[in-house]
Amino acid sequence: MLLMLLLITHLIKADDGQADDICVLVRHIVVYTTALLTFAGIYQMHLRAMGTVAIVGLAAAVLAVILQPEHAWLPWRTSTIVTGIVLATAAWALLFWPVTPLVAGATCLAIFYTTTGVLSARDTESGRKMAEFALVGLIALAMIVVAALRSR
Repeated sequence: MLLMLLLITHLIKADDGQADDICVLVRHIVVYTTALLTFAGIYQMHLRAMGTVAIVGLAAAVLAVILQPEHAWLPWRTSTIVTGIVLATAAWALLFWPVTPLVAGATCLAIFYTTTGVLSARDTESGRKMAEFALVGLIALAMIVVAALRSR
């Protein structure tokens, strides 16, 4: 499913700027929705630790390739490897936190959003964009932690 999504998003190219912005918006919505469903589904399957960590890391890397902008300051290989490693590390930590699969998926999504956003910030206004992605990600993580602790 992830490979089909990757192929479809790379085949869709628009000629005018307005349609291109719409395509980028739709691509982001589809990728983030797919990420949430994928991460929550992986935790729902109750795989062993290494299986969960490996699958989350690979899924994050594939989804990061889809979100990679054309003119990023990092090569796409570097940013996808970093994203995969960060999400695999987060997945490992989440295995020791007794939460529902949806909370684990939302946590992975917030970390994925922050990581891909910070890594894809362009040279122009990169400090402002990096701070924006980091702040939104931290707020989302804080809300998830508070919601998870209240549900106990």
